[in-house]
Amino acid sequence: MTTETKTTDTHDTKAPAVHVTLAMFDSREPIYRPAREGVPIGRFTPLGLDDYAPSGTTPLRDAVARFIAHLDGLRAADRVTIGLLLDESGSMGGNREAVIAGVNEFVAGMRDVDAVDPASAGSVLAVIVTDGFENSSREVDPRTLAKAIADHERDGWTFIYLGANQDAWAVGEQTGFSGTASGQAVNFPASREGTRAAMASVAGDARQYLRDRRTYAETRAASPRRSITEDGDEVLSNLGASPGTPGDPRSASRRGSPYADVNDAIKQAKQATRR
Repeated sequence: MTTETKTTDTHDTKAPAVHVTLAMFDSREPIYRPAREGVPIGRFTPLGLDDYAPSGTTPLRDAVARFIAHLDGLRAADRVTIGLLLDESGSMGGNREAVIAGVNEFVAGMRDVDAVDPASAGSVLAVIVTDGFENSSREVDPRTLAKAIADHERDGWTFIYLGANQDAWAVGEQTGFSGTASGQAVNFPASREGTRAAMASVAGDARQYLRDRRTYAETRAASPRRSITEDGDEVLSNLGASPGTPGDPRSASRRGSPYADVNDAIKQAKQATRR
């Protein structure tokens, strides 16, 4: 009598599917409007001019709370859930084409990832893009939203908050993003160039997240709060800080401190530990 021994080849681990949900928000009813829901990334239909028409005000807290609840319902153990929430309030009107192009490049870049990290199965990457302050939420108070974000970060979610026309670092802290790799806050200039550059930056983050979540977290641990310039430079100075505040970079060069470039910061930190 013989006994068969079954072996498991770890190389056969199936890569998770990637599904994308895109939603917009402003004060028009309904304030939260899914445009693409749980779409396999290979079947994502590019955004067009008819899909994005900025108007209204900015109920940011209410929209983010609904966004989180929506992604909660779409999350599955065999896939990566990518969510993108776009401010469609009137202040975004001047950057309409840049936003549309940025969304399409964001998705196209993730589609080009050859191998999705098996360890990312069941994870959620939630990206929020706005160029206005909260000014019209009626349902969700700051403490409630902060708790919801913190709870989901502890459950393995990753949030990226992109904000223009504001101090996104301060808003991120007040809203409840942790200020770690799982709760990034990023300032960007409210211009066509700035919007496009910010979307390109977060597209690079999303690609790294899909390829290797651990490397993504290690990289972003050094720069969870940063700014993106119109030229696409990633800097550690707070370009969204109000004039005269401690974070205001205007008295220094555009790149701020000698360590304003992320790669330089990491390099200098490594050199310091060898001394």
